[in-house]
Amino acid sequence: MSERDLEPTRRSSWSFKAKLGRTLWSTTWAVLGCCSTTRVMLVRLFGGRVGSRCHIGRGVEIAVPWHLRVGDDVMIGDEVVLYSLGEIELESGAQVDVRAHLCAGTHDHRAPGFPLIRSPIHIGADARIGASAFIGPGVRVGERSGVAPQAAVFRDVPPDTRVRGNPARVDEETSANEVSS
Repeated sequence: MSERDLEPTRRSSWSFKAKLGRTLWSTTWAVLGCCSTTRVMLVRLFGGRVGSRCHIGRGVEIAVPWHLRVGDDVMIGDEVVLYSLGEIELESGAQVDVRAHLCAGTHDHRAPGFPLIRSPIHIGADARIGASAFIGPGVRVGERSGVAPQAAVFRDVPPDTRVRGNPARVDEETSANEVSS
């Protein structure tokens, strides 16, 4: 047996239809995603659910728009990455500050085929994700909670809680209402 025979076979986790949809999405987004109103319309056109009075900032990257669920009055800042391989839900009033990264997908590095794992992210109502924060796969951020700038969150955040650091831990000194970016 050669070394090549021992290598794991990797097959795409995406069907041809999904690959075609993602290609069409990324091309359309790059060409037509010039203003917030147009960006909201494009996400809706490609199957995402976006509530009323929402803002999607410049340079936002959305991997799979049909996996995006956004409530009313949500603000997504400039250059945010919504790596929506799994579902990403932002409840009403949630805010995602500039350059934050919500990552709803990873790979099982222990399995030979390195399969894709699509783990949903849920951001509760009136929660705030600070600038350059990272929210990992499968994380739930509770209502009115705050994630400090540059925090890396890998576990659920209870409602009315503020977290900071890498890995993120509860910030005992500051209440969720005092989140700053």
